[in-house]
Amino acid sequence: MRYPPLALAEELEARMGPAQAPGSPLSYRAACDHDDRGAYPWQASERLEEWGLADYAVPAAHGGRLEGIDRATHMMRAVARRDLTLAIGHGRTFLGAVSVWLDGRPEQARDLAKRLAAGERICWGLTERAHGSDLLSGELSATAEGSGYVLDGEKWLINGATDSGLACVLARTAPEAGPRGFGAFLVDKAELGAGEYRCLPKVPTYGIRGADISGIAFHRARLPRTAVIGSPDRGVETVLKGLQLTRTLCTALSLGAGDSALRLAAHAIRGSGRAPGPPHEAGLRLALARAYADHLLGEAVSIAAARAVTVLPGESSITSAVAKFLVPHTADTAVARLAPVVDWCAPPEDTARAFAKTRRDNRIVGLFDGNSVINQHAVINQFPTLARAETKQRVSPDAGDVFALSTPAPPIAPERMSLAALHGSSVVQALPTLVERVGAVTAEGARPGAGAVAEAARRLGRAHERVRVELAAYRPVALHAPPEAFDLARRYALCFAGAACLWLWLDNSDGTGTAGADSVDRAEALWADALWARAALARVLERLGDPVPEDPAAGDALAGAMWEQFAGGRLFSLLECRVEDE
Repeated sequence: MRYPPLALAEELEARMGPAQAPGSPLSYRAACDHDDRGAYPWQASERLEEWGLADYAVPAAHGGRLEGIDRATHMMRAVARRDLTLAIGHGRTFLGAVSVWLDGRPEQARDLAKRLAAGERICWGLTERAHGSDLLSGELSATAEGSGYVLDGEKWLINGATDSGLACVLARTAPEAGPRGFGAFLVDKAELGAGEYRCLPKVPTYGIRGADISGIAFHRARLPRTAVIGSPDRGVETVLKGLQLTRTLCTALSLGAGDSALRLAAHAIRGSGRAPGPPHEAGLRLALARAYADHLLGEAVSIAAARAVTVLPGESSITSAVAKFLVPHTADTAVARLAPVVDWCAPPEDTARAFAKTRRDNRIVGLFDGNSVINQHAVINQFPTLARAETKQRVSPDAGDVFALSTPAPPIAPERMSLAALHGSSVVQALPTLVERVGAVTAEGARPGAGAVAEAARRLGRAHERVRVELAAYRPVALHAPPEAFDLARRYALCFAGAACLWLWLDNSDGTGTAGADSVDRAEALWADALWARAALARVLERLGDPVPEDPAAGDALAGAMWEQFAGGRLFSLLECRVEDE
């Protein structure tokens, strides 16, 4: 059975047509042309809407086609590998509506679903010019007046503030504010009176130049009481739960950028005439192998997070923060490794433009839905809870379902989501058991490469033990967390990444999921001899300060596997998926 998310992504690829096709609105060239002008690719967007991509921003429970977040992640990745601006433009539909899906009244959700299906656009207004991501300092107010509310103030920066007819905004509902002093409101611009709102100018950005990054200001804008999403004192809680979902989805953007960068580098090498076919230049192969390993590591984390967010929703405050911190940063590292390769090949102008755009765009992803510092802080704030959970080493009985790739992940369950991971992270806490499992597999001698994976697992286990000790010793501070806390959060995130790689390999390396269901369509060359797992774990250990000695043969094999996927028109992925490239 084809892994469902990739089957949908493959269908979307076929609909979009070849990325290199001249004249196609969904080509690399068209994306660059729009980017040069700072214009949004509306024609490409309309193609996606005709196919029905917006339906995957609406949960099936409300009449859409969104089921597990993992499916949406893979589809968004397919769009992002063509044009991050386009992917971000479409992704804002889910961002803007997520508060309604989580806490809206049934009739409110049904009405919004119908409007989105009809082509209405929506945006999410959270941040403010003077306060950035400090949501509890927000000044935009919603004052109860008569039979409704009056909005005053502005939100800035917002993706799609100007061209959206609907906006979900977080507004202060109590003068004293605090976590219970804010509400989320669904604003329909068409229902506001003259002078009650104005859109703020688009902000020039380094990447995603065509995106509508702007703002909106309200002046005594009158809203009906039905505009409230949930309760007027529950807005912060709703938004924070929504961010657990949207931060996870953001990993798709970086994976798409990583795929584009690898593909463009491969085109540059093939077209350079210096290294026809698979690249034989030692430096090129090493750069490709390391960038590819980074890409596969990011994919492993993304797969784990996108499934865990609905399989283990009570742990998503940790899972989403870890994924949002790790994956964009890992993609940035991979793309940076490829830049000298592309430059050395002196590629055609179209390839060089597309690579430069991809590199600029991906740097912006790390700022969405909380930057790296904010996501590390989300982990730091839960250090005491994580320390207690590590002591108990509790692993949810459902945790194995995260890595059972032959079965679909469950839909969003708002009632099971939590603002804090009270039982820690099952993925990280399973590390001692995972190390033992890999050791047992090695002893059986049935899986090639298991010995190298076992050695990496033991080293990862020792790093995890050091993290556990430091978590237990950590004492929270009232204001600014010290630098060592951020380093501890970084290493905890890397333990999650390593555990995800181990579990993913253990439960899928023999071609079946944990439930023994139908086999998963895998990229065979990557799974043979545990090639991808060894490479990804080496990247984790290097970042943990325990580098693995360079293995030229493994690097050659990894670069060869990458080239095989490129030549075969397949996604750069652990799983099989055909792509439309040429």
